[in-house]
Amino acid sequence: MASDSIFKNLYMKLSVSMTAVLTIFLAALIISLNVFLDTSNLRSSNKFMDMIVATGGLGPGRAAADNSDGGRQGTKRPRDNSKHDGKSGTDTSRKSRRLRLADIIFLHSVVPGFRNFCALTVDAEGSVIKVIHPFSLPPEGTSLETLAKEIFERKDYRRNVYHKYGFKVSEKDSYYLMVLLDRRAELLQERRFARVSLAVFFLGILIAYMLSWFFSRWAALPAEEAYKRQRQFIADAGHELKTPIAVIGANIDVLEHEIPDNKWLGYIKIENSRMENLVKDLLYLARNDSERTETGRLPFDACRATAYAALPFEGAAFEQKKNFRISIPEQSITVTGDEEKIKQAVIILIDNALKNSDAGESIEVRVTREGRFCCITVYNTGRGIPEKDREKIFDRFYRADSSRARATGGYGLGLAIAKSIAVSHRGKISVESEEGKFASFTISLPADGK
Repeated sequence: MASDSIFKNLYMKLSVSMTAVLTIFLAALIISLNVFLDTSNLRSSNKFMDMIVATGGLGPGRAAADNSDGGRQGTKRPRDNSKHDGKSGTDTSRKSRRLRLADIIFLHSVVPGFRNFCALTVDAEGSVIKVIHPFSLPPEGTSLETLAKEIFERKDYRRNVYHKYGFKVSEKDSYYLMVLLDRRAELLQERRFARVSLAVFFLGILIAYMLSWFFSRWAALPAEEAYKRQRQFIADAGHELKTPIAVIGANIDVLEHEIPDNKWLGYIKIENSRMENLVKDLLYLARNDSERTETGRLPFDACRATAYAALPFEGAAFEQKKNFRISIPEQSITVTGDEEKIKQAVIILIDNALKNSDAGESIEVRVTREGRFCCITVYNTGRGIPEKDREKIFDRFYRADSSRARATGGYGLGLAIAKSIAVSHRGKISVESEEGKFASFTISLPADGK
């Protein structure tokens, strides 16, 4: 049913919109976390290598031992107040807990107790002079001399990263101090976090879409129920009105034989006929809204169908002293659909052109092929359509000039029906106009064949 497809499209749009917003937010969050972890690890590595450079390549443990031995006699060990001051010890413990919690929350890189690093000196050509501190776990596949020479020859120290190693080069008087840090553990951590975050990202999108679909259905349910009730009301009211209208028409015919040439009966008959046409249009729109299907359609020649729909209007145009022209190509254009409905849409557009043009104006009906589409155009010179009315002209019951529509017998449903027919055939209807000069309506339908 049409209403089901309408609301399914609504659910889909709402779900996609909400999911897109959540996707952007989640992607930004995950990318930020990955970038933060990468930069945090790099910052921690650089800080560690700066400490190694500051100690001359000895390492934190050996530097601390040297300082302890060298200053054992001249320096007193600071007093540990935590043993005597319970409050101070408690504050220190709380501060350490807060720092550890901050490390967990903000993904601060936790420096491991073991760092596999190497400190060495190289000459101006990159050759190793002395190894101050060797790797605890030597690198596989390449020698220390080759690795040091490759890093030294790069002369690019912006990120201080070379493959799986971080490095620092400090220039001394007659040599260079180079520190190499094995970052394989950190890189493995970053790759694992990236894989986990990517899995969380796609899982989050799936869950977000499912929840968005559920909540969009829940949010739009009252509107869907109101739409169905309105559609059912129009259909029921139309069917209920058909019987009294038919009875009134029959009684008018009887009274016309009893009271001939009565102008009041003539007025009643005209209004009854208008009401009958209005009910037919409402029933068509209600039926089209609720039962729009693609079944029962056959290929037909759109040129021939347009000609059959337009030819009966030649006489009416002649009587109204209007120039009427039909431009149909000799080669047929095949369209698949309901031929009678397409004829009805063309009749609506031609009738609309006749009603909205004055004597001496021109009306043209033409059929052309533009790419994959068959275009049926009804053009007329005259008053045209104001720009403010062009977007609303296909709305039901909308009339740009209500007083003139009343005089011509219109209710503002004709163009809505024509649009409904075009859309039901997987096509569209468009309007071009210049106020005071012309108006042109075009129905574009998918054409078959070449």
